[in-house]
Amino acid sequence: MPAKERRRLQALHKYKDPDATPRPDPVLNALVGLVAAYVKVPVVYLNMVDKDKIFTQACFGAQGGVMPRGGSLCQLTLDKGDFFELRDLEHDPLAQNHVNLIEEEGIRYYAGIPFRSADGFDIGTLCLMDEKPNALSKEYIRNLRVYAEIITSRLELLRQNRELNELNRNKEKFMRKVSHDMRNPLLGIVGFSESLYQEAEDEGEKEIYGIMLDAGRRMMTMVNHLLNAEYIRNETLSLALREVDPAELTREAVAHQEPFVAMKEQILDLTLPENRRFQLDPDRWKHVVSNLLNNAVKFTPRKGRISITLEILESESRSLVLRVQDTGIGMTSKQVQNLYSKGISHHRRGTEGEETSGLGMLFVKRSVDLHQGTIDVSSVPGEGTLFTILIPE
Repeated sequence: MPAKERRRLQALHKYKDPDATPRPDPVLNALVGLVAAYVKVPVVYLNMVDKDKIFTQACFGAQGGVMPRGGSLCQLTLDKGDFFELRDLEHDPLAQNHVNLIEEEGIRYYAGIPFRSADGFDIGTLCLMDEKPNALSKEYIRNLRVYAEIITSRLELLRQNRELNELNRNKEKFMRKVSHDMRNPLLGIVGFSESLYQEAEDEGEKEIYGIMLDAGRRMMTMVNHLLNAEYIRNETLSLALREVDPAELTREAVAHQEPFVAMKEQILDLTLPENRRFQLDPDRWKHVVSNLLNNAVKFTPRKGRISITLEILESESRSLVLRVQDTGIGMTSKQVQNLYSKGISHHRRGTEGEETSGLGMLFVKRSVDLHQGTIDVSSVPGEGTLFTILIPE
């Protein structure tokens, strides 16, 4: 394969997968319709020219598809490298291999102009066809070149959007890895530092362990804020549903928060069903439970009580119900009303000065919404809060 053709295909494959039909785009379909109306021809194709085949990206007045590249009119257009015209296929020797267009489809006129990649390679053709002989004026030809540039701009925008979406997906995978690879060791460090601090008798040692504990808590807060902020900013949140044991996932999420429960000498009650299966996104569910429990720990005083209840309701349609209740400081009706409002700050400190960002509840709401579920909040200032989440299957 000539080096130039290899580079051309590399440029093409930035906009479409090799030997795959391009994804339809309503803007390009509208654009070819606009070209047809402007030039007053019944058929317009927007074709991507791959290694051995031609794939229709958009069309007007006909059905697109896949056709061989060799000897095609699109190939003749690429060979010309500029506007190419067959004014009457019946009498043009270059059209002798395209008798079927004349006899079966009644095509007498063809005009094509290449459209280029952003780096200047001809990756496809804008093709115009008519049932009668024709000849375009210089003005039409000049404006067709403008349309070809618009096509390139649109394809480049679609390419950049695909790359950004892929980057977002990779970012989300990275953040999940951060969640497991950074948060879990930090939990161990914080828990161990808390034990050393509580058991230390020497004041010098106690001060050192206190510094370690404070640094660990700050780092954990930073990691939690980072994770929640990334999830909220990522508008492409999606579900990866699997049949799982929700009780097992809930236990895993609770285990991540147990060191913080122990630090405040709180009582944690768990009521979970055994050996039950339900359709959930495992990572989303664990983050929902973790965020709710983390908030309950922060806003419940030392030696307070937190309960987590999970049950599966069997009726005409199954549903999963999670209840997280605490004996904490509670919320006012206004705070409950604004709990999921993105533009309103929910920054509050916990009962022992714990940092919060207010982003955790936004993430919980989005995850529950993705599961087509609901959240109910009941709270009384000075008495505590109850979150009830219902997820239908």
